[in-house]
Amino acid sequence: MAGDPTPISQPITGQPEQRPHAALRIVHEPAGVDLAAAERAAGEFLRALGMSTDAEGLRRTPRRMAQAYAELFSPRPFDLTTFPNDEGYDELVLARGIPLRSVCEHHLLPFVGVAHVGYLPGERILGPMRFR
Repeated sequence: MAGDPTPISQPITGQPEQRPHAALRIVHEPAGVDLAAAERAAGEFLRALGMSTDAEGLRRTPRRMAQAYAELFSPRPFDLTTFPNDEGYDELVLARGIPLRSVCEHHLLPFVGVAHVGYLPGERILGPMRFR
């Protein structure tokens, strides 16, 4: 592929109709994590549900919960690069069986799945399929 690669994470100039992926937001900037506050809150949460954090098996659970959720909510680094479509590709491009792991925003419970993504190339095409 010829041309200059453009990471989507960098600003792209031009009118919105000339840059259809300009509003694409792959990863949000994570806020700072306060593990100590999360650990205290996890302990209060467990106690509010009637669980004793003094029990041997639950003594370190608030810390483990805080660490687990901090990791679960941390976005995976992702850098999507595009290239000029110098070859004039115009057929559907598919990526199938992409493993997906996320968290339900309503219940904060994890879920897993598989995604299938397709797109029609325009003036720019995606770099090598790095969806996996």
